[in-house]
Amino acid sequence: MRIRPPAPVNKFCVRAFDGYGSSKRIYLTGMVIEKGGIVRASDSDSAADNLRKMVCRFFSRPGPHMDVIATFGSYHKCVRSNDRGYFCIDISPQNLTLAEQNACQVILKLVDNPKAPCATETAKIFIPPKTAKFGVISDIDDTILYTRATNRFRMILIILFKTPYARLTFPAASSFYRALQDSTQGGVLNPFFYVTSSSWRMHDMMHDFMSFHDFPIGPIIMRTIRMTRASVLDPNRHYHKLMSFQQIIETYPNLPFLLIGDSGQKDPEIYAEIIRRFPGRILAVYIRDVYPTASRRKTISEIARKVSSGKTTLLLVKDTMEAARHAASMGWIDPARLSEINHQLLREKQVRPTLSISDKIKTLFGHQVTTKN
Repeated sequence: MRIRPPAPVNKFCVRAFDGYGSSKRIYLTGMVIEKGGIVRASDSDSAADNLRKMVCRFFSRPGPHMDVIATFGSYHKCVRSNDRGYFCIDISPQNLTLAEQNACQVILKLVDNPKAPCATETAKIFIPPKTAKFGVISDIDDTILYTRATNRFRMILIILFKTPYARLTFPAASSFYRALQDSTQGGVLNPFFYVTSSSWRMHDMMHDFMSFHDFPIGPIIMRTIRMTRASVLDPNRHYHKLMSFQQIIETYPNLPFLLIGDSGQKDPEIYAEIIRRFPGRILAVYIRDVYPTASRRKTISEIARKVSSGKTTLLLVKDTMEAARHAASMGWIDPARLSEINHQLLREKQVRPTLSISDKIKTLFGHQVTTKN
């Protein structure tokens, strides 16, 4: 296999991903990568445009073993990127004072080439307000974003050919999430955290998708992936999700949580383990039924029975409205929001124009195809 020579230091830039924290600790992930490697998608991009950007995104060279200085107020910390270009920042100074707001900022600077363009980046740090009643940790793929993660071939086609603006969300998911964020008391904003097993290199795409569909703002926690078949199909990749959930819950010891996922992969099993590790901390679990087989439903029913003994409810729901009705009955959302959620559900369930897989491939070569309703 041919190995490309390392790029000069001035060819790299630092990329910051959203972090989160409390008055005692801050977590943040970032990456040093070849400049121009990650180009943000546009809503006018064609399937071919998106394919070119995705290839560049995943095969651009990382900046290994480079020093990055993180500055938060008067506090500074230097970290070094690993062999894949990623770095993690864990700040816990003794006298850290945070402004009374939901998001703070950390300035990242590439030490090896501080004056180069893109050598400095600002990262947002999400801090839950003290008035929050509960937090929500949600999966992304096949929970709010239509991905087909149980079908690898179709999932790869969707990722390669569709921009964040062309990706589909599950009907009424954003309305339900906004209702959970607002809770039942005006002015109270409950924090959202999103966890996915997708690569950090897709962070801006996930962010643009969430913003475009008006989901509550919150940190998106992703995974470091080597571009090899073994890494993408790693059976232990879901361990990342378990540890991410655990770190979030441990960061906010006085905050209860709702967990939202889907039945397609290992979310029910992971969430059951979280309930076991944090008794009394999980209000409920909503699992979207995207893999409707008798054996899978039986497995999830058994998991629900076991967690119910610890006074936590795990619900397998067929659509967003079923979860919303339960949340309203528990006082977690305003019942008046149910009509808004149902309206969006009915509107988004309308048949949308789609292209077959073969038609999607034809568009790459400039062929005109006809959509079918």
